[in-house]
Amino acid sequence: SGAIRPIPNMLPRHLFNEEHEAFRETVRKFYEKEVVPNIEKYEKQQHVDRDLWNKAGALGLLCTTIPEQYGGSGVDRLYSMILIEEQAYA
Repeated sequence: SGAIRPIPNMLPRHLFNEEHEAFRETVRKFYEKEVVPNIEKYEKQQHVDRDLWNKAGALGLLCTTIPEQYGGSGVDRLYSMILIEEQAYA
């Protein structure tokens, strides 16, 4: 995609572990495959399709920080940060 990524010579970030980076790759691919090609459509209709929400849920991209006993993934807040960053890049 034509997304602008962090500049290579930026200070290195040590916040994320391998699990975070695997999640980031899943999120990135989701945005590239499911969101970016449909941005004009979503903007025109002023909402995303329910199918997109269902796909995001199936991949574990929704309610990430909600405890598992309440239907979330129960992961740390860095997962939310990854979702926000990748959305901005897309």
